[in-house]
Parts: sequence; C-alpha cells; structure tokens
Amino acid sequence: MSNGLSDHGQSRGGAYEAGAEDFKEQVRVRSDIAQVIGESISLKALRGGAELAGLCPFHDDRNPSLKVYPDRQTFRCWSCDTGGDVFSFVMKYDGLDFFSALKHLAQRAGLEMPERTGPRPSKDGPDRGRLLEVLKWADLQCHTFLTRSSEAKAAREYLAARGIHADLAKTYGLGYHPDDWSWLVNRAKGLFDREELLASGVAGVKKDGSGLRDHALFPDRVIFPIRDERGRTIAFGGRQLPSDSPRFSQDKGFGAKYINSSESVLFHKSKVLYGLDVAREAIRKPTCDTALVVEGYTDTLALHHASYQNVVATLGTALTKEHVGVLRRFTNRIVLVLDGDRAGQDAAEKALQKLLAESVDLRVLTLPPGTDPADFVSEQPEAFGELVATAPEALDFKLSRLTARHGGDALQAGDAATKEMLDLLRTDPGLVGTRRGDLVLMRTSERFGVPERRLRADLNGHRPAPRQFEPPAQFSSDEGPVRREEPPIPKPAGDELAEAELLKILLTRPELFPAAHAVVGSADLRHAGLRRLFELCEDAEELDGAVTLPAVLDGAAPQGDSPLKRFAVKLMAEADSQELGGRLDGSIAGGFAENGTRRAAFSADGLAAGAATTAPGQTRHGNGSQEGNPDHRSAGVPPLLSLALSAITRRRRSHQARSSRADLAHAPVSPGGLDEATRALLRRQADLHAARHARPG
Repeated sequence: MSNGLSDHGQSRGGAYEAGAEDFKEQVRVRSDIAQVIGESISLKALRGGAELAGLCPFHDDRNPSLKVYPDRQTFRCWSCDTGGDVFSFVMKYDGLDFFSALKHLAQRAGLEMPERTGPRPSKDGPDRGRLLEVLKWADLQCHTFLTRSSEAKAAREYLAARGIHADLAKTYGLGYHPDDWSWLVNRAKGLFDREELLASGVAGVKKDGSGLRDHALFPDRVIFPIRDERGRTIAFGGRQLPSDSPRFSQDKGFGAKYINSSESVLFHKSKVLYGLDVAREAIRKPTCDTALVVEGYTDTLALHHASYQNVVATLGTALTKEHVGVLRRFTNRIVLVLDGDRAGQDAAEKALQKLLAESVDLRVLTLPPGTDPADFVSEQPEAFGELVATAPEALDFKLSRLTARHGGDALQAGDAATKEMLDLLRTDPGLVGTRRGDLVLMRTSERFGVPERRLRADLNGHRPAPRQFEPPAQFSSDEGPVRREEPPIPKPAGDELAEAELLKILLTRPELFPAAHAVVGSADLRHAGLRRLFELCEDAEELDGAVTLPAVLDGAAPQGDSPLKRFAVKLMAEADSQELGGRLDGSIAGGFAENGTRRAAFSADGLAAGAATTAPGQTRHGNGSQEGNPDHRSAGVPPLLSLALSAITRRRRSHQARSSRADLAHAPVSPGGLDEATRALLRRQADLHAARHARPG
C-alpha cells in the first residue's frame, strides 16, 4: 500500500514513458475512492464520515464488511481480506490489468492518457478495455443513426407508438441499425481489428468464412444497449420492427423478435440487469429504497416513463441469486413484477424457490390476468403504485401458489403442499438449520395446519411415534396429570425492553455472548422467557464452549416446538426487520429499534449518554463473577450491546442501592459506635453513589 501506484506499475516492466509516474499520481488525486466505489455499491457513512461501509462485491456478503477510508484513500473487506487503493478496486471489480484501470480512471477524470512506449504485455486476445471501446463506439453509431437518419423513420415511429419519446430514448441510449449486414464492419475499418470486433460480439464470421459480417442482432432492428451499473456498454439487445412497419420484410427469415448478444468476458446475463445504470440512484434514495424487476426492455421503459425510475429488467432469464446479490448493494427490498398470465407466475415460482434463503426483503407483484407491466402502468399508474406497496413476500407468494395448486380435500392438499415445501428445504442448503429455514417451517405450519414438530421430524427423515390418546382438558385421567398446551410467552414491556434488545443481539450474533456474560447474568433479567433464553446461552457456553443458534433453539424445544422456541424465532424476526445485523456492524446508524423502545444518544465512547460506569470491585448479581475494572465499554463491544447492558446494570445498581438503604435503616447501633457490618454497608453505599454519578471515560 505504501508504494501506491509504483507497486502496480512495477509489473509493467517499464512500459511507460518518463513522467508517467506523475500522471498516475494525477489520476489518483482526481479519483476519490469513495466516489469510485460508490458508483458500484451503496455506501453508508460511519463515524461522522471518517469511514464508509457497504456490501463487499468480492464475496457473498450479507452484513456490510467492506470499509472505505477516505482519509487514507484505501478500502478493505474485513471478511474476505481484499483491499488496496482506487486502482486495486477497479482492477479487481472490472477484471482489468493496471494499464486498463489507469485508462478507465483517467477517462473518468477527464484526463488524456500519455503515449505508451515499450512492448505491450502478451495477452490471449484483446483486453477488456479495448472491448469496452468497441462496444461504446458501436453504441454511438446506432444511437446517432436512430436520431439523425431518414432511414430510421420507421424505427422512431415504432418507439413513439410504444410511448418511448426522444428524451427517454436518449436516457437509455436506444439506437437503430440499418438493413445492412456490413454496416458496422465497414465503419470499423482502421479503428478496430478483426479479433476485437469478434470478441466484443459486434461482428461474426460469414457462413462461407470469407470475412466478417455484423452480428445477427443488428440488421434492421431497434438496438437496446445493455450497460453495467457504471453505464458502460457491455452488450446489446435487438428487436425486429413489427410486421406492419414499412421496413419489415417477410422474406428475411432470420432470428427471433428479440436477440441479445452472446455471453462474453464482459456480459453474463445471469448477473446483469438492464437499466441498472439509470435506476441505481433512484433505488438507493431513502424515499424509495426499492428495486422493481421486470422481464423486458419495453416494460422497463414504460415504468420509467410513468415515473417509476427504480426499475430494472432481467435479460431472458429468471431472477437469479447473482441478480439479487447485485441489487443488494443498493437496497434490501426487491419487488418482482409478473405478467398476469399463468406461465409467468409458474416461471417466477420456480425461480423464487432458489431465492428464499437470500437475506433480502423479496416480494412478488402479480398483475391482473391478461396484462403486462407496460400496459397496466400506462392505464393505471396510481393503482400500480398501490400494488407495489402491498406486494406480498416471496414466501407468502409461494404458499399461496401451493394452496391454489393443491386444492380439493383439505387434508390431502395440506400433505401435498407441506411435502413440496420440505423438498424445497432439503434441496436448498442455505435454508436448512438457519433462522430463515425456521421461519419457513413456522409459516408452513401456520398456513396448512400441520404441527411444526411433525414438519421437523419429516424434514429430518423420520416421523414421530403416534401420540397416545389424551383425555380432553376438562376431564381428569387416572393415568396421570392432563397434558395442557403451554400458554404463549408474554410480550416484554417497560424496563424489560432492554432485556429483549439484549437477547435479539445475542440471537443475531451469538459470538457476543461472552462479552455480555461478563457483565450480566441470568438473574439480572426479570422477563421469564428472556431469562430462560439467556440460561440456554449459559448452558451452551458451559457444555459446548461456544454459543450457537441451533444449540439455543434445540434447548428451547427438545421436542421440536414450544412457546419458548416460537418466542425466540419471533425475536429473531424482529431483529431482521430492524436490520440489527447491520446496526451491530456499524454499517447502519441508529440506537434501539423503533418498536417502542426508547432511543438514546451515544457518547463518544459508544455508551448511552448518561450511562454510569461500573463500581470498582462490584460483582455481577446472580453468579458472582467479576465485572472488572474495564467495564462493558471495552474494545470490540458494539454500541448497541453496550446500551442494552448499561440499561440492565443501571437497574441492578438501583436495586442494590435500595437494598443497602434498607439494610442501613435496620442496622443496630451499639454504644461503641458502628460495627464492622454497618461500616461495610456504608462503604458499599458510597461506591454505588460514586458509580452512579461518575462521568463516562
């Protein structure tokens, strides 16, 4: 890192002219790393802007682990250990060598590259930078032809008939290619060589092998440039003009109505979303924070025209995990918009089965039968907005489809539907044994009336033994006490809310339990359900050496289900809705959740304002272990955990102070003065008073 550009440049073997080092530094100065990385992923400020955090694009990041440091102009992912400067990021993210990354950043900064001297490095074909240049050039040729040539009149009329006006065509860079199979190849002479035209997908080889021709997606088609999130053209889509167009020729006999570029080193349709370069700023706005996903170019343009600028489209594929991973950098809420026909819903259901494990708020909007997004939004734009706002979660969509598919006898329908859901769980390793998997089982149990205990037994490959007959609750039994359904665990209230926050934190991040256990014990918790969950954490730490979520849930329900387990799963669901994982990592600012608990300002050291320090030598109530002189504000303890612990320990100190005052009031007075026990009580009272009024730090 200390060598900066020199480190990158050494691998070039002297391929730059004298003074190139100064140029690299000039590019570095004009390429703020926060802005460059922010063009690819959504960043949120931490520590007043001293750090920025976002989801790392170099691994499957669920909680923002990539940190950007503007003062040092560096970045680092603390999960996959990727890091470096602005050149390192561009090289890694775009798969470029250093020279191509330098060239990209120079163009972005409006700087002209100096001439290179020395040999080019050996390569297998054109580099990515050259391919991007070819595609950008072809994009400009087609767009200029659409806007200026009289031969493109039919294409302009087709677009106008679809509600795509000139400004919208400009925003998305739409173009038109004349009915000439050599138009681009001829115009590229002297600019790009054969290998570059072939590798970019702009040209193909003629059937007789005599030379090059334009790719089949181009001739006499409206051209839709496919761009990455930075706005760089990486592929194309082409659409035939409709049969009533004067340019349409019935004897062409080639291609489908829509054709996309073939996949290449730049273009992978399972990862690329059409229109993301236009939509990303709208998606990441706090007032929106939603990505709408449709199935085609014209649906994207129609929704944008109707003021839904947060819309993107898949490119001939269903929504994939890779697509979700890309969108997750900008938002946590994705709404998949489906046509009103059954085929579209069937395809979406099949795709969604692979996405239930993804840690995003994935929803499904189903339009009325016989409508598509473009038609519906043009006729009822406000109604479309209401559908977006009320779109059901992906799991609800799946369960509703199962209910509709397995109709008839309720018992048979329930068996068939639950079997299908269990098969889904078995085939998705991201669900089994996870919190989301537990939620799927719970919701399936509720929807089809099958006990969760039985679902878990079936999932694990065995059924429970048939239960013996049990007399109804109102009758007694000679064989023993009547088994009754355990009552639900009451909701925490009042000062129990801090305890609930503590357990949400521990269920979200079990590895934080030792830090919490060093400060509070189970006896400090008043809520019976929360205290029992904390005791299960204590048991897991003692027996297994570490707290894990499966150990806690198994302890909560040895027979598969219990009110305590349902209470724990509900706490985890609330933690997910509060984005507690991001708040613990510091990537999302905020104090306690917005579920009725109070918000508290943080002091500079991360504690709640006004939190008292721990009295020296004070022991943890209930188990006797030492709180220690560094208290729970030690390094590595997230502010939210410190806040919850502070609330609980303050309550404990208040209780101890009241007890001390009561003991003093009843202490015997002897003629010789205070006895040793009374002196000890006074010292303890003084320590508690000092602790309560001590200034943090």
